[in-house]
Amino acid sequence: MNGIGRITKKIIKASAVLVIALVIIMMIRGFNFSAFMGSIANASTDNPDGAKIENGIQLVTTKLESGRYAPITVRKGIPVKWNIRVEAGELNGCNNSVTIPEYRLQKKLSVGDNIIEFTPEKEGNFVYTCWMGMISSNIKVVSDISNLSAEDLPDTSAGDNGSNGQAGAAAIPGDSGAAGSKAAKFHNGSIPTDEVAVGTIVNGTQTVTINVNDYGISPAVAVVQKGVETVVNFNGEKINSCNNRIILSNYGAGIDLTEGENKIEFVPEEDFSFGCWMGMINGYIKVVDDINNFDLDSVKKEVENIDPASGYGGNGEDGEKDENGGIGEEDGSCCGD
Repeated sequence: MNGIGRITKKIIKASAVLVIALVIIMMIRGFNFSAFMGSIANASTDNPDGAKIENGIQLVTTKLESGRYAPITVRKGIPVKWNIRVEAGELNGCNNSVTIPEYRLQKKLSVGDNIIEFTPEKEGNFVYTCWMGMISSNIKVVSDISNLSAEDLPDTSAGDNGSNGQAGAAAIPGDSGAAGSKAAKFHNGSIPTDEVAVGTIVNGTQTVTINVNDYGISPAVAVVQKGVETVVNFNGEKINSCNNRIILSNYGAGIDLTEGENKIEFVPEEDFSFGCWMGMINGYIKVVDDINNFDLDSVKKEVENIDPASGYGGNGEDGEKDENGGIGEEDGSCCGD
């Protein structure tokens, strides 16, 4: 019996050692599995507004619009790789360079992908703007992107006072620019046709008045008679840093505006577009054979399909943009003094 007892004790001890060994192995495997799952979670973690973390880097992609910057939300302490995607026709003389004061960054934009990299070290709401400070939006930095409250989301309600979060309307700080939310009708190069001016001929000269203010230009479309000496008065009701210069595409000329009357004289022979020097506010002059006999609805439909060629933001052959949204030196001569 003593021999059997000794064998039994040995078996019990061996079993205990085996159990302990199995426990240790399972714990090690458990730790490895947890680490593996953690690496997977870290490799691709989405946040509510599209940013995700891959290999320890936050990836954010936004799309540029001609008069609007998109707000973003990122996590504190993790490097950010932000791609601003630009399509042809969206760049203009105002939005083609982004400035982020908090991170001392400035990025010249071009058509395609534009990468901006920084590491947010503190929480808060940080403004980024165009190089002129006229278009702005927000970078919201939070501690945890997986549990955002409404207060943590970028402020998109300040479009009327400069935060530029609302789609469809560029937002500009204060009243400094006419391409802001007040001038939403001109967004993405649109030429409003709700009002159309028709030239008035007196003593062989026809006149047209176009008002210029924070809401843009009104009327944005004018109809004049071909071959008749014409005076167009750009009536400056409120002049700002966007609307203070009007470019006439077909005439290779521009006019600096002041408050009050600003007259140009010419003899119209063909249709042409005009607009502010940044190409964010555009209008059109339609030339007809007889201002007393033309189809107004046809004129409106024609204008609605026009891609403006005026200013730095135009796309037509009379004002072709370079890849960065500006007019090249040859075309830019019309903007000189």
